[in-house]
Order: sequence, then C-alpha cells, then structure tokens
Amino acid sequence: MASKQQCQILHRWAGLLLAFTLLGAACAGSDQQAAPETTVEANQPQPTNAPTDSPTTSQTSPPPSAAAVLTASFRGVTADTITIGAVSPDFDELRTLGLVDLNLGDQELVVQSLIDDLNERGGINGRRVELKWRPYSLLGGQDAARVCIELTKDVELFAVVSAFISFASSSNACILENTMIVGGIPEVEIIETAEAPWVTSAMSSDRVLRGVLRLADLEGMFDGKRVAVTISAAEIALLEDSVRPELEALGIEVVVETVLDVASGDVVAANAQYAVFNEIYRAEEIDLLLSVGTSVAFVIQQLRADGLDTTVLSVDSGLALIGATATGADAEVLAGTVGSMLLSDEQLWTQPGFLRCVEVLEAADPSIKVVPSGEVPEGDPDWQTPVRGACGQVALFEQGAIAAGSELTHDSFVAGAISLGDGVEMPTIPFASLGVDKLDAGDSLQLGVFDPKVGLNGGMRPIAEVVDLG
Repeated sequence: MASKQQCQILHRWAGLLLAFTLLGAACAGSDQQAAPETTVEANQPQPTNAPTDSPTTSQTSPPPSAAAVLTASFRGVTADTITIGAVSPDFDELRTLGLVDLNLGDQELVVQSLIDDLNERGGINGRRVELKWRPYSLLGGQDAARVCIELTKDVELFAVVSAFISFASSSNACILENTMIVGGIPEVEIIETAEAPWVTSAMSSDRVLRGVLRLADLEGMFDGKRVAVTISAAEIALLEDSVRPELEALGIEVVVETVLDVASGDVVAANAQYAVFNEIYRAEEIDLLLSVGTSVAFVIQQLRADGLDTTVLSVDSGLALIGATATGADAEVLAGTVGSMLLSDEQLWTQPGFLRCVEVLEAADPSIKVVPSGEVPEGDPDWQTPVRGACGQVALFEQGAIAAGSELTHDSFVAGAISLGDGVEMPTIPFASLGVDKLDAGDSLQLGVFDPKVGLNGGMRPIAEVVDLG
C-alpha cells in the first residue's frame, strides 16, 4: 500500500503524469539529447496543417534485398521476429482508489492493433514484430522493478516502446541495462549510466523550457513587464541550466527569484512560504510570474487566494494545469494561465498519421469509436489518449528499425534514426527531426492559455500558431 503522503502526491499529479506519458508531452530531460542552439526567428511560425508526406504508419516495409540475409543479429532479434515490450501505468487501480477519474480503455489492445497493422504491411524489413505488454502500479514504484525484470531479464527484448513514470521512473535504469527505450521521458541521471540507448518522440526539457520563453518573447509577453520567477528547490536545476541562461540571452530582466524550500507534502509550510512570496510580488509590483516545474497550479491558487491577478506563464508545460483540474483543482482559478501545449483536439484530428492510427484501432475492434477526448460521453473510455501516445511511439520504432537495415542492433537503430534527419514523421505532431546529439524527435511547440470551458475539466486553448523549433 502507498503511504498517505504518496497518495496525496499521486492524487495531485496523476492527471499530469497521464498527460506526459500517454500524450507524449513535450518534455524529456536529457542534456545528451538536447538540440543544438537555434533561434525562433530562423524558424518562423508555421500553420499546424502544413503539408506533410504520407504518414509512416501507412507505408509498407520494403522487402529485404536479395543479398540481405536475416539472422539473429541482436538480443530480441531472430531471423524472423523482433520482440519488443510496452509498459503502462495501471490507471484502473488509481481509479478504483479514487485518485483519478480516468478510463482509458484497453491500452494493450491499442498498442497491439498498431503492431498487427505494422506486420500486415510487411513488418520490419521482413521480420515480424512481437509485443509483450505489461501494466504496472504507480503506488510506490516496487511493481515497476518486478515488471522490468519480467520483461527484460526473463524475456529477451530488443526495445521497450514506452517508459516508466513517477515513483516508478527509476526502473527505467533497469530496462536500459540491456534493452533500448523508444518513447517516454528520459532522465539525465539514468542516461549517463545507461548501457542501451534512449530515443524519444518528445522534446527535451531544455528545449521546451527555452522554447516557451522564446515563444512568449515573440508574443510580446515580456514587453514592459516586471518579471519574477518561482520554482521548488527540488527542481532548481531547471532554472540554473535552462531558464536563467535563456532569459539572459533574450535580454529579459528578472526582478526577483523565489524558491519553495519545504519538505515534500508539507502543505502548511508551503502555504506559509508562498504567503511571504506573494507579499514580495506585491511589493515589487510583479505583473508576470514565470512558474517553473510541476507546482504551477499550487502557485496560482496561492496567488489568487491572496488577491493577486498577476499573469502566470507555466514555463515547462501547460499540461500541469490539465493534470491539476483532472484531480480536483478549481479550473476557474487557473483560467488565463499561459503555457506550452500539445496539439489541441481540433489540431490533432487534422494530422493524417493520427487519423490512420484511429482507423487501425477501430478496424481491430468495430465496437470502438474514437472521439476527441473532450467529447467522450460520461462513463465511456477515452480512446484518444492511449492512441495518441502509442501512435507516435510505434511510428518512431518502425522508422528507426527500417532505416537500420537487415542487421538490426541498438547501434544500427540509432544510426538509422539519425539518418532520417528532417525526414522522420511523427503522426501526432507536424514538425520533427533526429540527428547526432538529438535523439528527441519533437520540434513542435505552441503557446496556449488555460480555458475552463475546454474539455471536461478545462484545458489549453492555442493562442498562436505551432512553431517548428527544429
């Protein structure tokens, strides 16, 4: 059983964790995967429905050449098959405990239907893909260790097309002892000691943090504003390594920085500290507060409770707001907060690759009807969320593995992925690329504002066009 403190934390952030994991949230923390410095001015905003080639998920794997001899080239790879794994939090368990009110349907079916479709189109250079799927508990993290051992020690896998999150994230190090990860949110400490590579369709945290600030600057959010930054001590590295350097590069003067330094879960101490911070903001006449990290909803609630109408920019992701409202935060209080966002439902349903993934699932089970998450009838499963996540992960695996050629290994996969460059196609985002020192494919970013009327619990509404930050 989870401790009372763990349950409190899970209840507060379970929706956020869902967003980051299954929607391919735009953050992945790895300096190793950070992109070279770019400027937004060199990549002017592009429309979300910019022309793209046919999505990879509708292509057919070319047959191996006559000279190619398929062999057991690597762990989890035989002459005929490639065995991969997928893991997913047990959200049914969280729902039963009353921590979240989420019904994501049969997540295994979603992934398996995409793998079946891949095999029907020829598999990977003549090899069929076999899937081993396992759920795991988010309560405590111990169950993830069991699942990792079961998947990567008892079974020989080539890759896992997802990753552990939250209290379970440390078990990603277990996977990477012998199995590569495609997807998920990489962590610097794990990457530094990993034996296997980690490739993702997301955008690294450094690029997200810097990109949000650049987009905000383009929108004139800093013009004539007195700016403050707030962050928790546990996440201070985000400020020191990314936010502060980017603000300096943009010429943005910060009036004050506040750091929440209390024990995790000590709400009374946090309230008291933010009461002091709010007096500082009032005295300094702060009219733009940059909230860095996952505690943005708490920050906003403290501001509004003290009567401050300061504009808040959630520097890393507006997904934190969606997660907070899904677990009980007042959507009206969070209204007007600006942050980065994934494609909206409306934008997502213009992406041909995503639409084809929807068709694949509905063909696999004709009783399923995928609709935008904000339009799911009460009591029905939200199929869009798991389809969105699995669609991108399977597509990235397919493209990298095909580009690797007949001699499939971890090294050849990474080399193949890098060779795709700007040609990598992510079905759920319009802009993506891979390259040397850039194994995070996501390049799409846009600013949105939190609107209580979006979706079931409130959500992000775009306020500017999607920008290519590749």
